[in-house]
Amino acid sequence: RLAGSIACTVSFLHTVVLASVIAANSQGRECRVVSFSSSNNAVESGVISCNAEGVRKLLDFLSYSFGGGTDVTGALKYVMDSSSSENDVSSSDIILVTDGELPNPPVSNAIMAKLDTLKRQTGVEVHGLLVGRKESAALDSLCDQVHDFLVHYESLQNVSIGKKTPFND
Repeated sequence: RLAGSIACTVSFLHTVVLASVIAANSQGRECRVVSFSSSNNAVESGVISCNAEGVRKLLDFLSYSFGGGTDVTGALKYVMDSSSSENDVSSSDIILVTDGELPNPPVSNAIMAKLDTLKRQTGVEVHGLLVGRKESAALDSLCDQVHDFLVHYESLQNVSIGKKTPFND
């Protein structure tokens, strides 16, 4: 499952989602995408497979946007609620893609306790992909591992609006 909110560069997010679908498929795992912006605004794609139908489904899903915001509560609640149904999440990973603009603490104590229980009972891992920053204490508190990306470059907003950056010299 991939959960992501990043207002500064939509195309980057789409690339991460596509790479996740390919990686999950190569490992024989399902990939579901949960897009979110607020605690009440989370939408799931359904299973995305690496075939023509899956690509159409993914492109359709990625054409919608919530317009920014980073409240991971809704996405995590959705993932945790779907894992308590008949879905087997034992080989799942949750990937949070964010620019790090998270409140601290990022979720309530109740959500954190439920996430910790899910991780302990199923082996689910939570990974963070932090874009454009070196660290985020809030993301660190949610994730088993946080990976940073594009830390050494100017603001990603400059990239998305066409300003001169190391990417387009």
